[in-house]
Amino acid sequence: MSIHIDGRVVKRDDDLMTVLTYVSMGYGIGVMPQTMTRMNIPNVVYREIATSSVPKSAIAFVYRRNDCSPQTDLLIKHMRSHALRR
Repeated sequence: MSIHIDGRVVKRDDDLMTVLTYVSMGYGIGVMPQTMTRMNIPNVVYREIATSSVPKSAIAFVYRRNDCSPQTDLLIKHMRSHALRR
């Protein structure tokens, strides 16, 4: 399945806790190392990203639990269809 999402990058940050805080506050989504999924942040959901090859490092897809924007909804649906199940 291939999708196209038009997005606008409004913030980039090297600090992963800052990214998680922005996601929790509803300011977007983030992709980060799987080790960060141990962080219990309110309103944040973690999903593993399925790949056709073994990644060099595990990553997770995070988003605000109740975000209802059409763009985020489309991306969440796409990521769920490719997420690894635990």
